[in-house]
Parts: sequence; C-alpha cells; structure tokens
Amino acid sequence: MKISKLAGVLEQAFKNDVKVLTVGEPGIGKTAAVHQAATKLGYDVVDFSSPIEDPTTIRGYPIKTETGPARHLLFEKLYKLINATRPTVAFFDDLGMAGEATLKAVLQLIQFKYLDGQRLPDYVVITAATNDVDRASGVANFLEPLKTRFHAVIPVETSAEDVIDYGARKNWEPEVLAYLQCFPEAVLERQEKDVRSVRVQHASPRGWENVSTLLRAGITQPEAIEGAVGVGRGREFYNFRRLQRRLPNLTDIFNQPDKAPLPDDPSVSYMLSSLIVRQVTEQNIANALRYLRRVGEAYITFAVRLLIRKNDKVVDWPAFQAWITTEGQSIMEILKKLE
Repeated sequence: MKISKLAGVLEQAFKNDVKVLTVGEPGIGKTAAVHQAATKLGYDVVDFSSPIEDPTTIRGYPIKTETGPARHLLFEKLYKLINATRPTVAFFDDLGMAGEATLKAVLQLIQFKYLDGQRLPDYVVITAATNDVDRASGVANFLEPLKTRFHAVIPVETSAEDVIDYGARKNWEPEVLAYLQCFPEAVLERQEKDVRSVRVQHASPRGWENVSTLLRAGITQPEAIEGAVGVGRGREFYNFRRLQRRLPNLTDIFNQPDKAPLPDDPSVSYMLSSLIVRQVTEQNIANALRYLRRVGEAYITFAVRLLIRKNDKVVDWPAFQAWITTEGQSIMEILKKLE
C-alpha cells in the first residue's frame, strides 16, 4: 500500500475498532499517518515508544493489597487508557524493537483489551507500527502469536510523489522539493547492510524532512546535510542548491511574466517552480501561472501539484478557476491520475 493511502485506511480502522499493524521502511511516515488519521477524526492518541517499554510499564507495578489478591498500579499511559472518556488511539510505535517479554505483555492487551482485570473502555482502539525484521533497524524478532492478534498486517511503501506531497503540506524548503522531483530515486535508499556506525546515514523521507529543518535553521554546511541523508546524496543536494545563483529574479517573474527570462536547465526549472509556489498568493497566481506556462508543461504541472497540496483552497481562487477553464484542464487530469 502507498503510504499516502494509509491514513485513510487507519481512519476506517479506528472508527470500527479494527486493529492494524503497519510494516514498512524506517522513516517513511508510518507514525505520521497514525497521527494524521487520529487528528482528522478528533481522537486522542496515547503513544507508546515500544523499545523503551518493559512488562511493568505495560501491565503496571505489582503491589500488595491489605485484603484480597495483589494488584498492579498502572503507570500514566495505561491509566489514561483505562480512564478514557472519549475516543482514544493506543499506538505502539516501533513495536518490533521491543524486548520479547514486553511483546508478550502487549499480546494480552491487544488480544483481550484487558489490564489487571480491567477492560479498556470501548472508546479505546489499538494500532501499531514496526520496521521489518530484514532491515538494520533493531528488529530481530517478532512474535507470530502477536502478529495474528491484529486484524490486518499492512505493508506500506513510499514514492517520490508521496514524499513531495507530504513535504508541500508541511511547508518543506523549496530546494528539497525541487531536488526530489529531479532525483526521485533519492527519496529512499534501502540500507541493505547491517551498518552499525553512528556516522553512517542513508537517505529517507525522514532524512529529507530533517534537511528542510536544517535549512530553515540556517544550517547549510555540507557536513550537516550529509549527516541527515548520507554523504553521496548530501553532496549531490549541496551542489544542487548552488543552482540558485542561476535563477531569474522572482520579482520580475511576478511583475512581468511574459518577459522575465527563462531558466536554461531542467534542475533550475524545478527549483524555480518550487520557489514560485512558496511566494504565490491569490493576487499574483495568475501571473505565476502565465510564467510557468512559458517554462514548460512538466514544470507547471509540478508547481500546481505543490500549490494544491500546500493549500487546497487554491482551487477556489477565481484566478485559478479561470486558468482551469482556459488552459488548465489537461494538467488537472494529469494530477488526478497521480492520486
């Protein structure tokens, strides 16, 4: 399943108390999809960072009562679940990285929704995410009985289109979006070897989000970029950013869209398209589209896609509606096929 479809599936799962285990590469957006679905539904989320949990934090701390059997004193997260008074998602993140004893404690909770003789309220739904065992991600084993307690185990994968759309919604830096459009294979480089060095990084959607964060913070040194996405992609991106020196002036583009100079390189054209999207308003979108039409169909398609992902109200702007009517129908059809 494409990662872009996962949030919609989880929405349906949450509404119908269906337990889903999501499996995929590290850093592709599994956690973000859970929170996106919960936010859209208005549900609370109680996050469990599975690698640092142990049986005690799952079942509670054993205490002796003055009369009757021993009981367990629940820690904060479980206490919240037991006492939930509104729809709440219990999310076990990185479940495969938990120790075996913890996984066994989680098994009972997931299967029966019981804790120390207390049943979780019907308000509470359970979901989990994990990396697969064949990746260098700390997942050495996953209990088969636990896996079968989920209604569905859904493998997810990502693509350049998914990551670019996500980045547009999250307002990533334009250079990152343009680079990934030019080099879609850089979105995710699978880590085939069990690399143990802290120094070694590889490109992933999470890594590119980190690159955007670095740029926004003014940290542009190549060593920092390499520390987010690896040496090879980091150096390539650093050199890509230097293309900004060849960009036309944005003020000229918005003021004189029929006369402003055009870029002479595909990479520059993608970067320019992304930068134009960052500056577009309801007042200047008509001139922006006029200029992008001159740059070429591939670039105006890329820019319109970013615009819609960044702000879906763009489609209601009168100037955008006029553009669709006069010349934009074919491009909108292309974008529908990418959904």
